[in-house]
Parts: sequence; C-alpha cells; structure tokens
Amino acid sequence: MTAGQLESPTWTTYGPAFQEAYQRFAREQYGAAAYQGSEEYIQWLYCRNQHSRGFPDFLIGALASGEVVGCIHKMRLPWQIRGEVAPVPTLHNLMLKPEYRKGSGFWLLKRSLHKENLVIIPGVVAPFSITYREMKCQAIPSHWLRKVLNPIRLLRRAVAHRLHLGGGAPAPFPEIAVPVPWRGFHYCTRPGREALAELALWLNRSRGEAHVAWTEDLLRWRFFDDRGPRHFLVRSADSAADFFVLSLGIRHGVQFARIMVLACGSGAWSALAGAACRFAREMGADMLGAMTQDSRLLAALAQAGFSRYNPHPETFLFSRIPDCPLDAQFGPEVTDLGLEAFATC
Repeated sequence: MTAGQLESPTWTTYGPAFQEAYQRFAREQYGAAAYQGSEEYIQWLYCRNQHSRGFPDFLIGALASGEVVGCIHKMRLPWQIRGEVAPVPTLHNLMLKPEYRKGSGFWLLKRSLHKENLVIIPGVVAPFSITYREMKCQAIPSHWLRKVLNPIRLLRRAVAHRLHLGGGAPAPFPEIAVPVPWRGFHYCTRPGREALAELALWLNRSRGEAHVAWTEDLLRWRFFDDRGPRHFLVRSADSAADFFVLSLGIRHGVQFARIMVLACGSGAWSALAGAACRFAREMGADMLGAMTQDSRLLAALAQAGFSRYNPHPETFLFSRIPDCPLDAQFGPEVTDLGLEAFATC
C-alpha cells in the first residue's frame, strides 16, 4: 500500500468483538442518538427474529486495526412464493465512511447478495440506484410520501437539531394492553392474539403472488416485541377491517411518525388516511411518512395532502429465481422504516 492509499477493508461477519468499534462507527455516521448504534437494535434484528441467520446476516467492513468503516444489515423474513415459503432478506442501513465509498460500496453490496436467491432493496436514491441496475436488480413500483403535521414545531426542532442544541427526544411509549377509545377508534401498543391474527390474515390476503408469510408471532416480533421498536395499533370501533399500525420516533431531531400498515375493508380509504394523520398529530408527531404500492392508498394519501419525497427513492428486487414473479407486494412492514421507534422503548 503506497503512501496516501487507503487500506482496503475486510468484509466480515459482525460479532461481539466488534461491538464497541461498530457502535463508534454508527454514532459517527448516523448520530449519537441513532438507533443504528444501539445494542437493542442488534439483538432484536439478529437474535430475537426467529427467521434470522444471526450475525452472519450482519456484514461490516473492518480494518486491520479493528476500526469499522462500513456496514450493511439484513432483515430476513419468510416469504411465500408460488405456494412455498422461503427466507428473503431486506437490505437496509448500507453505510460507509465517506473516504471508503468509492468502490467499497460495490463490493459490500456484492457480498451481501452472495448466495441469496431473492433480496428486497428499498429506499434507494441516485446515484446509488445506478449501481443496483448495473447489478441486474429489477426496479419495482413504490411510492414514498410524507405530510407535515406541525410546521412550526417541525422547523423549531429541525433548527435545534442542526445547531446541536439537543431536545426532540420522544416520550417513552406507554404500555397499553387494554384498548383506549379515540374518536371512533381504539388504540393499544400490546394487542392480543385475536387482533394479531386478523392483521396477519389481511396482510396475507391483500398481497400478490410473492409476499411475506405473516403469522401472529412474526407480527408481534416486527411491531410489538418488548425489546423492539414500539408501534400503535389503531382499529375502527365500527369496522374491524379498518385499522392502521403507526410508528413514532426521532429522525433528524424531528418527531417522525410512519404509517406502517393501513387496511381498509370498508372502502373508506380517505377517511382512514385522515384518521391516521389526526392520530399521529395528537401523539406528538411533526411529520407523517408513508410508503405504498397500493393505488387506493396512494390516492387517499394524496387527497390527505401527502407529497412525494424529493428525491424520490426507488425499490429494487434482486433475484436468482428463474421467472420469479415480480409482482412482489409489500409495504414499510418488510423494510427498516419505522425503526426510529427504538427511541421510544
């Protein structure tokens, strides 16, 4: 290695020996309070998820000194594809120190796709989207939207965050096992088996030829695990088929909520989207985000005043499966969206 030349990182599996170095890297790249550096996130994603392969799903780039300079995470979930269930990872939180991004990012991606038959890659913006196309990934339709709920408070918190003035920490989620009435709905943070079974049934019925095989236990892990990111389940008092799951956390100093799932059996999509906006605002959110492939929900969100992200992210699918169905249907629930809610634990 010549003078001034960067040492090439070794792409390896994360382990306890890298904990301090990884946490230091995550704090530097994502911020001191970001969930990416928390041990709770690592344990939830790789140790409490029964479908994970454990730390072999967590790749890092390390130097000979032990310094961590890059990482990429996988959320592995069971997908049903043509009637058969197979594990499929979603890639997220690809990060490299700036000086290592040229060239190293390609090899980290290539290593993360190695031996995988099917991979979901959401939230990709240019110029990284060019790399995925060069790696023969298929772009699939998805719409990413957001709505400002409290512009004055959002601006104040965003400025405070930029000036490193602190603040903006969310209050811990209450433990709500018994549903609480709210404007014709009921909400809780610890739904029972019956509610989870209905949620799993809707998710499995509403998806296409390839989708996650949701179960009560899988939904409990994803949204309502006592060591994971916290979420509200909000259900209509009049129609059991109308409900939404909403996360609440901190993003860039702003109280950021996300619609993780929105089911509308009654057909009143706009009314339910409006209810999600009101609920998020009353829970203290400054902004509400959504991602969907559903044209009905897209129209309802547009009517509720949501606008597209700019730049608009793309979603990719990498497949080694011959004639793989490309109508894979999913929403934020299979991605890392909403993991800001770790701050509310």
